[in-house]
Amino acid sequence: MRTEARRVLSHNKKLVMAQTDIASFYEHIDIGALLMDLTSAGVPSSVATKIHSFLEGFESQCHTWGLPQGSAASGILANAYLLPIDNFIQQFNIDFLRYSDDIYLFDVNEERLRSILQHVNRALRARRLNMSANKTRIYARSEAEAHLDDSRSDGILYDLTLRKPDAINQLRLFFRDAITESPENERNIKLSLPYLGKRSDDFAFTWAVGNLKEWHHISPRILRYMESVKGKEDELKQLLEGLLESVPTVDYPLLERNIFETSMRGGIRSPVLLSWAWRIVRDRNRTSYPREFAARYIGLLGASNDGQLLKMEYEGEYDIDVRRALLVAMYEADYMPRGLLKRLSSHPTMLKWTARYLSRLQYPSTIPLPKF
Repeated sequence: MRTEARRVLSHNKKLVMAQTDIASFYEHIDIGALLMDLTSAGVPSSVATKIHSFLEGFESQCHTWGLPQGSAASGILANAYLLPIDNFIQQFNIDFLRYSDDIYLFDVNEERLRSILQHVNRALRARRLNMSANKTRIYARSEAEAHLDDSRSDGILYDLTLRKPDAINQLRLFFRDAITESPENERNIKLSLPYLGKRSDDFAFTWAVGNLKEWHHISPRILRYMESVKGKEDELKQLLEGLLESVPTVDYPLLERNIFETSMRGGIRSPVLLSWAWRIVRDRNRTSYPREFAARYIGLLGASNDGQLLKMEYEGEYDIDVRRALLVAMYEADYMPRGLLKRLSSHPTMLKWTARYLSRLQYPSTIPLPKF
């Protein structure tokens, strides 16, 4: 229904949308009126009488009213009960959609929609039904589109929680719609990727490979997704190497930083990445955070003699954040002069806290990556 509502909106950019819902719909269906509706629709009287008899027995035994919820038969009977409402709305010559007790109305005039809602409410009351005040409202164009996206995503995530068989297909369609919109729907792309990643679903992997540079501002989410897709480790490694080789990453510091974080988390050893890490560490024109992560990459995944070279970089470095990263990288490379830690433990800068932390560790210990 939400997909169809978006299609209706897309055909006329001037449309606004009203939504309403029927309060306690199933419980307030009048089974006497339902019997008359079925008979007038051509249902044999013997069948209609049996349905009516069953529903009366249900009411008396369960101390409830209306239709029982959950069965396919109840859904069919509920739709039959609302057919007069459908016919009533059609008289206003507007686009509308109804799924069970959920109704969308569309028109270019907000005041006219408000008037139609009032008429519909009177028609519902004639059927002993009432609109739900909390779920009845008129949406401006942008609000309607956002609401439909929210409703759709909420439904998909709920179905994923229940592990419904079709939920993953709905999630894929949700992502496909997000990347084919014009412009692409960043909000829904960001929402989809973690849930595809939790299922190691490669549906978005090709898109991620082709769009990581363009979407560098959400590269942490894209890379987290790519890491989670099993069997794609070689492709991910080639992508990261290719980005550093082909992209002027000095203009993309967040992407640069995230390439090294992903490589460290995945244990991706690569001469290409190592060479770039050294180049970045030694480039003092770059901002500090990609240099910090490049240093940590060298310490964790570099060559056996890189600890000595990290110490040389440390001695000539002036940026306090990069010095701290180099200090940690030296520990991770198993090259940590204890005399240096002892001197730094009483240092007047923030390095004293790093030195005290490292001096208490028992090698090898895993040091968390910094958050950004």
